[in-house]
Amino acid sequence: MELASRADVLREMARILVDIARDELPAGERTIISLKVRSEERPIAVASLAFSNEWLA
Repeated sequence: MELASRADVLREMARILVDIARDELPAGERTIISLKVRSEERPIAVASLAFSNEWLA
């Protein structure tokens, strides 16, 4: 997939992280999801989403 701008890359990374979180977060109390975006030559961006839950009672 080719994206035209950095803003497009950021939107796509956020969309993918949210999709993964929807499927993975119920599995535990702490989760970190990361992804890398590459051009044909090299990595160009990394995005991470961290989730932490603590029961108080």
